[in-house]
Amino acid sequence: MVWGAIAYDSRSSLVRIQGTMKAQRYLDNVLQSVAIPYLQGLPNANFQQDNARPHSARICQHALRCIQMLPWLPYFPDLSAIEYVWDVIGRRLQTLPLPRSEDELWQMVEKEWRAIPQDAIRSLIDSMPRRVSSCIVVRGAPTMNVLASLDKGGRGAILINHNGCEINLVDVKVRYHKICA
Repeated sequence: MVWGAIAYDSRSSLVRIQGTMKAQRYLDNVLQSVAIPYLQGLPNANFQQDNARPHSARICQHALRCIQMLPWLPYFPDLSAIEYVWDVIGRRLQTLPLPRSEDELWQMVEKEWRAIPQDAIRSLIDSMPRRVSSCIVVRGAPTMNVLASLDKGGRGAILINHNGCEINLVDVKVRYHKICA
């Protein structure tokens, strides 16, 4: 499993999580080691996470008590900029030769994570008001969004339809969180 966060002017390091994500593992490997220190370096940051069981566990909520949280509706990937980042990473990985090991896959994911331009992340975050309006218009159904300048050679737009909240890459599940400054 992979965890990462984005903000307007930065992104977190990725966290590789071995095994099943339980509340204690999420607290130890993600929140305390990466997420909370990252958030503390972002003045006025808001932390958004989905409602997965580890995220809503008391020990994790307690650890986040001093962090400004954005509420998350049960199923709204269209309203999470990082979902588009995960989708781009997944699409790019599909164009590459299959990794020979989990370690090689991890290196590929990290490389693609770093390859996404920060300006593209800013555009995604700036698109939130438009995406909120689109979700209202379609009464919460998935929306179709065009994201420019995220493909590898700057060859145009990528058309993405979001219907899910996870990308499965070989044996690694990619989940997400978003930080919006």
